[in-house]
Amino acid sequence: MPNILDTIVAHKHLEVAAARQARPLSDIMTACRDAAPTRSLRQSILSTPGGIIAEFKRASPSLGAIHPDARPEAIVPTYE
Repeated sequence: MPNILDTIVAHKHLEVAAARQARPLSDIMTACRDAAPTRSLRQSILSTPGGIIAEFKRASPSLGAIHPDARPEAIVPTYE
């Protein structure tokens, strides 16, 4: 009986083979070439006076509700 890692690797080989048949690498390369230019997060942070990233969240996927009644208009200004 194969161990779980061998089973996962064998299944992944099948998935990759199917994905290669569904969309050739040349199509993916063309899509990447034609994609909109990316923006640099580093440059964005360095070009702002504060240079921080803040996020307003009412809930977390792992913790659930953090502050369900929170009002962004009252809390976000305190981040400044």
